[in-house]
Amino acid sequence: MIQKQEHSEEYSSTHAGTYRRTELGIEKKEESLTILQDITFARVPYWFPNFHYKALKMNLVCPFHPEEGKKYPVIVWICGGAWITMEKSAHLPFWTELARKGYIIASVEYRMSSTKHFPAQLEDVKSAIRYLRAHAEEFHIDPERIAAAGESAGGHLAALAGVTGNRKEFDVGENLEMSSRVQAVLDFYGPADFLSHAAEENEEKPESEEKPEFLMGPSPVEMLLGYAPEKQPEKARLAAALSYVNPDTPPFYIIHGTADPIVPVEGSRNLAKKLEENGCSVRLVEINDAVHADPRIYQKETRDEIEAFLKRVFAEPAPHFQEHVRMDRAIQEPFLTMLENIVFAQTPYWFPCYNYKDLDLDLLLPIQGKEGEKHPLLVWICGGAFLTMEKAAYLPWLMYFARAGYVIASVQYRLSNVAKFPAPLEDVKKAIRFLHAHAEEFHIDKTKTVVGGESAGGYLASMTGLTNDRKEYEVGEYPEESSHVDAVIDFYGPAALDSSTRVTKTTPPFFMAHGTGDTLVDCKGSDEFYEELKKNGIPVEYFVVKDAPHMGMEFYQKEMADRILGFLDRNL
Repeated sequence: MIQKQEHSEEYSSTHAGTYRRTELGIEKKEESLTILQDITFARVPYWFPNFHYKALKMNLVCPFHPEEGKKYPVIVWICGGAWITMEKSAHLPFWTELARKGYIIASVEYRMSSTKHFPAQLEDVKSAIRYLRAHAEEFHIDPERIAAAGESAGGHLAALAGVTGNRKEFDVGENLEMSSRVQAVLDFYGPADFLSHAAEENEEKPESEEKPEFLMGPSPVEMLLGYAPEKQPEKARLAAALSYVNPDTPPFYIIHGTADPIVPVEGSRNLAKKLEENGCSVRLVEINDAVHADPRIYQKETRDEIEAFLKRVFAEPAPHFQEHVRMDRAIQEPFLTMLENIVFAQTPYWFPCYNYKDLDLDLLLPIQGKEGEKHPLLVWICGGAFLTMEKAAYLPWLMYFARAGYVIASVQYRLSNVAKFPAPLEDVKKAIRFLHAHAEEFHIDKTKTVVGGESAGGYLASMTGLTNDRKEYEVGEYPEESSHVDAVIDFYGPAALDSSTRVTKTTPPFFMAHGTGDTLVDCKGSDEFYEELKKNGIPVEYFVVKDAPHMGMEFYQKEMADRILGFLDRNL
């Protein structure tokens, strides 16, 4: 890395901080990732088959700029939720760290038991696998290195996908010329046998072992199958992985908590034993005292184990192993989740009297924390020349901030083909007011709100900061809340359009970055804007990245995230 610091001067103002302009070169050390959101991989009967079909979606975490000719192994992730509910992106923060090691993550949707009984859920997972193989060239996928992974109900489906690789009766729908076979399975505390699981469910539980609210009422297994498993035991056996294990079954990695009250660990032990009896490779990891979906399972040690496991099983020739370990594990990193497509506003979209559009946002936030703990908020705005945008595109990079304790919101806004300025700025401010209104629900500290963006999003972020407390841009829901922000991050935004005329003594601190190789938005505009901020005594740190183009991956390295976090520590 080459770095040349031009100057750094201390000054006194209403803010604490410094202004400086730094020229530097940033080495691209890690894979820059993106999220491709809501890719339709199948259409399936959903209500009455003759009346309604549902599009099944997947999200991909993949390289922003894949290496020419390189093929990436894929982990197909299946979220749990008792086959009653699921959020396909909930665990993407955990898996994104593995994507940085060279994997593509495909997080897939499937039908719930309320709309279709088994085997529809397995059919949907297999449809996703076939779709990925059919589009292997487009997504730079290695079709010979695919792992099925899932937790709880998703673990059940991942295990089934592994043991039924050659069973054609579960291949239904599109891309039938492709195989749904996988080369490995990662099973996180999934039920492997419904008969023993049903017996456990029917046992009297102590009052201290109350079930979650969504598990109250009819048994989730009965809802999945459409019958009580003990009433049709032979049929119920065919809905679980234990019945299909054979010598051709791919290697399994199984992880389970010894204190799991919802899916007892004994089922995973029985599955591991059956795999061993059939000569299959298997590693069973038991985490002492861990309960269902315990954060101790979602730690770096588990990712490291999975990476080592997949390196073994994807090797040629793959070694044979049968391992059973039991260990303690501490919580050393925050357990993050991703919530996608949260509607924060409805706006006129076509003719105002005829059509309104939902505007939504995606959230990264800690799923567990100290009672009453609040986190600073970073609102991110994607660019796209005001003509297009993908709100989730930069979430893999923004996970660095989530791991540092921030709640991240990546927001949508109206594009110029449907609404002219100031509509996009109004939409960003609506998102901030929505988040402030739901601060308690999302554990947000409203007094530490940061807005950032890139390109067109950088311009909107700057305008949001420059119009702090300007009521003419406060339109729509939650008028009682403020859209005030306490710091701005501007990546190569066209700041010189008219932003500089609005700099005042109350403008919040700015972090700016622009590349000298940018041919779309000349960095001279950022140079002028920096001088305007400096002239008005606004804390500003401006990094001029040597030779970096527009949207250069130099900006989306951990080094840049660390610089921003340092700036925020000094100015919030």
